[in-house]
Amino acid sequence: MEDGALSFADSLADLPREPDGVKWIDDDHFATANEGDYEGGSRGWSIFDRQDNVVYDSGATFEQAIVQIGHHPDKRSDAKGVEPESIDVATFDGTPDAFVASERASVIGVYDVTDPAAPRLTQLLPSGISP
Repeated sequence: MEDGALSFADSLADLPREPDGVKWIDDDHFATANEGDYEGGSRGWSIFDRQDNVVYDSGATFEQAIVQIGHHPDKRSDAKGVEPESIDVATFDGTPDAFVASERASVIGVYDVTDPAAPRLTQLLPSGISP
């Protein structure tokens, strides 16, 4: 039911991430954008080590940051939220950055991934309609 209120109190456990995008950060870590399509999706993004251990998971923080700038797609919040659709990695001035694209919120989260276990959100970039 659409009530116009945003709540991040509920959670679902043990859902598959179902990444739509996967990108290597460095020789030992890769990142996934976890949109999901049918059986899961976590509404965030994750970083794994080469042994497939999760070293970071954004949980609801990516979606909450989007809410703070007023881009949250409430009509989709009951289904997949902001839908992390894709991810890319690039290095600028020696800093490795991950770019997490939100399909429904039309923004790209830029994260400093110098420490893959503790990425830091540096900015949210408006992308136009559906990056």
